[in-house]
Amino acid sequence: MLFQVVKVAPTFARRSSLALLLLCLVAVSEAQEAALSTPSIHVAYVSDSGIYLDAGKVQGIAVGARVQVMRNGEQVAELEVDFTADHSASCSILTSLRQIEQGDEVLVPGLVRASGATSPQQAGTSPGALSPPRQAAGRQGSKGSTPDLSVADNAAQRGIEQVTAPARPEPTVAQFAVQSNPPVKLLPKLPWARTSGSLTFGYQQIEDSQVASRSTQQTTARLSLRLRDLGGRPYSFTARLRARERQTSRGSDRSDRLSEFVLRYEKPGGRLSWRLGRQRGGTIGYIDGALAEFRLSENFFVGGFAGSTPVLESLSFESSGPKYGGFMRYSSKDSASGRVAEVMVAGIGEYEDGDINREYVTMQTRFGNGARWTLYQRAEIDLNRGWRQELAESSFQLSNLSLLGSFRFVDSVRMTLSYNSSQRFRTAGTRFVPAQFFSDAVQQSYRVTAYFGRGRGWNGSAGVSRRDPGTDAKPSYTYTASLYNPNIGGKSLLVGLDASSFTSESSDGLLITLRARKYFKSGHDLGLTLGNSTTNLINLMDGGVEERVNQYVRLSGTLRLPRRLFMLTEVEYDKGDDFEGYRLITNLGYRF
Repeated sequence: MLFQVVKVAPTFARRSSLALLLLCLVAVSEAQEAALSTPSIHVAYVSDSGIYLDAGKVQGIAVGARVQVMRNGEQVAELEVDFTADHSASCSILTSLRQIEQGDEVLVPGLVRASGATSPQQAGTSPGALSPPRQAAGRQGSKGSTPDLSVADNAAQRGIEQVTAPARPEPTVAQFAVQSNPPVKLLPKLPWARTSGSLTFGYQQIEDSQVASRSTQQTTARLSLRLRDLGGRPYSFTARLRARERQTSRGSDRSDRLSEFVLRYEKPGGRLSWRLGRQRGGTIGYIDGALAEFRLSENFFVGGFAGSTPVLESLSFESSGPKYGGFMRYSSKDSASGRVAEVMVAGIGEYEDGDINREYVTMQTRFGNGARWTLYQRAEIDLNRGWRQELAESSFQLSNLSLLGSFRFVDSVRMTLSYNSSQRFRTAGTRFVPAQFFSDAVQQSYRVTAYFGRGRGWNGSAGVSRRDPGTDAKPSYTYTASLYNPNIGGKSLLVGLDASSFTSESSDGLLITLRARKYFKSGHDLGLTLGNSTTNLINLMDGGVEERVNQYVRLSGTLRLPRRLFMLTEVEYDKGDDFEGYRLITNLGYRF
């Protein structure tokens, strides 16, 4: 018997090992499938009125949440969620150091990322400093806003305004507000409300030895406040405002902004929700007034809104005229397969001095299958009647169209494809502009970007975009590439190399940046960025070429202070053909 036991033991061990191996393979397969079924979140659409995400309530995003926009391992911006549908959300920008683009990844504190990529916290680092390139003035701002400061005032003349990648973002104080984004810490629950938010004071100074008029001083104060569960009931209140004063050799000017001042009622699972005050209602844009939504069934919703179009560039409730309309939406998700379908259609009318300002229909759709693929579409169709039809010579016009597709081939490879089309439309403010000075050419842009890596270790991206101005000018092209490691040697050290080039009819250029940032356990960080740009200006008359070369070195850091205080400081020295001097930016803030 003993001999038989010894004889059988090896066979039993082999069978046990085989069974254990099979179980491990099944477990790994199921883990990979689970990772892919967890939806990743991205920027679906960028407009003057806000940033739209391809995820919403079902994915765990709540109104008031703060989320991070990430690109190539570093934080691009911090957003606050203003409005959520089941599978989409609209956000406002709290801080932005680079231009936010379609396809950028979004991190929500507390949610697991499907890609397996890591945020700075997950990589053993602090999600702090951002090392932005600068861009020409007037990029990604709301209509009618005061253009932000530009270190190189002639950037647009050099052709950089026509493309996005090689341009470096201009140094506005607002861009360097709270850069790190730990989960929002709420104060102890009070008898009447829970409080969260931040208060920031900033100072900026720019000195240019070449052109004295570029030397500027600017101060900014910014408040973001949210009160939740008012009186222990499903009421909340949100206020967001900014006060700014700028001084130049030509004098001083103010640029204030009241972005939001709204009371909400949103009962989880309830049939009726409403908002009252200055607000941004998803696809309908900003409104001073009331908005209500009623749930007809599990998947169908209808709603309406009425009020006025606010003038945002002041701290008052000034408006330009009535605004009202209605909307309906359908939202469905299959939890088992991860399939998502969402459609929203809204009709909007804006009026001024008793006449039409704009009447249009907006439609937004999203379809997806977990983290494997997502298709997003947004369109605005202007309905022309009266004087608008006479000037446009058409009863309708496709004013804006945005398409975005995101596809994950394997866990470490993702690709985004996007298309955007826009055509200017007549409003009361442009009604009497002569036709020869009003360009209604259709502008189009195409972009393809591939992302590689899992977050840990080395990661990279490469992309190409084309922009057609819709005129006789030739299209422009932009090429980008990035390689970075967020945690070199496990030392909480991020190192990255970025390159971008562009070519257009009037100019071409190349920008190369090398960046490094050290994160400390205490939450502090220190970063160094070196940049070199070369731009060739082409004279369309005689074909002559003028070369412009610029270099810069930037030192920036975040200091965590006691009692939820923080300080952000950045010093940059530039030397070259377009700008020679320095800029200093510092912010002191408090997070509720």
